[in-house]
Amino acid sequence: MGMRLEATKLADELGVSVTPVRDSLNRLVGERLVELWPGEGYRVARIGERQLRDLFGFNRDLLSRAVIVMVASDVEMDWSDEPSPYPERVARLFAGVAAASGSTAVVEVVEALNDRLHPVRCLDPELIAGCEIEIETFGRVIVEDVDPLARDSWLASYHDRRCELASEYVFRLELGPKPG
Repeated sequence: MGMRLEATKLADELGVSVTPVRDSLNRLVGERLVELWPGEGYRVARIGERQLRDLFGFNRDLLSRAVIVMVASDVEMDWSDEPSPYPERVARLFAGVAAASGSTAVVEVVEALNDRLHPVRCLDPELIAGCEIEIETFGRVIVEDVDPLARDSWLASYHDRRCELASEYVFRLELGPKPG
């Protein structure tokens, strides 16, 4: 977090002109994934403990509502836990729940939350024992005919566990990636 993003360097690395890079950075500013600092340029967005807890709470509330709509509409969700990195599997599962709700607005917001929470989810395997099994379990819970309270309980547990670790997530994100 806070790393400077230089449009010209990024353009050179990508082999494109500076204009599409600046356009993309400005779009990411709008999505709160990048910050624009007057006189300094673009930086990877920072996130504080309270903001992270708020994001987890919002994600939980949105997904909980999506599950209710999905169950009430008797929509079945197709979930296959294909081999892929953990953060992508979580994003795919939550995007599937959003899609099954039938609301394009919910889908868009969940996708934005998935993007914003991606760096945090990259830390889950270091901070939460059994996080991989946790997602596999929820994938089964969400597609099987399970009591809706069990689904909501799982969502609450998933997000509460991460809220408790908000300070550790922020600390590790501030440190940046490990060298090597």
